[in-house]
Parts: sequence; structure tokens; C-alpha cells
Amino acid sequence: MKAISEVIISLADLAEAEGRQLKRRTIQTVIVILLIFVAFTFIVLALGLMLIALYNHLSLSFPPVSVWLIEGLLSFTIAGVLIWIAIRVNQRP
Repeated sequence: MKAISEVIISLADLAEAEGRQLKRRTIQTVIVILLIFVAFTFIVLALGLMLIALYNHLSLSFPPVSVWLIEGLLSFTIAGVLIWIAIRVNQRP
């Protein structure tokens, strides 16, 4: 009877320890997801500001149609690179 009660107590201790570890890992995962979201937001804002700055710089030297063409090509290139990265990340085992 003593062995059975020790097994039950050990199981309860193990379940408690696993529960604490699960809670800690869940909190870490949520924090990492939030940090990635904030970083992604800053990256998108930085790319937008860079495109605006490039537009302003190019608009002083080129006609508007050429500036729009350059900006469009640059935007397509950035989008293509991001899609390529997403596909590469998705193909990892």
C-alpha cells in the first residue's frame, strides 16, 4: 500500500512540474510571437519610409512616370524576395 501511495504522490509531483514547465513555455512563446509581430511592424514601416524617401529623391531628378515605374519595380522586387523567403521557410522539414 505504501508503494502505491508513493507512486501516486510521485505522479502528482510530476504532473505539477510538467504543468509549471508548460505554463513557462507558453508565456515564452507568447512573448516571442509578440516581439516578432512588433519587429515585423517596424520592418514594414521602415520599408514604407524608405520608399517614400526614394520617391521624394527621385522626383527631383526624373519625371513622375519614371519615378512611379522605378518605385513599382522596387516594390515588386521587395514583394518577390519576401515571397521567396516565405516559400523557403515553409519548405523546411
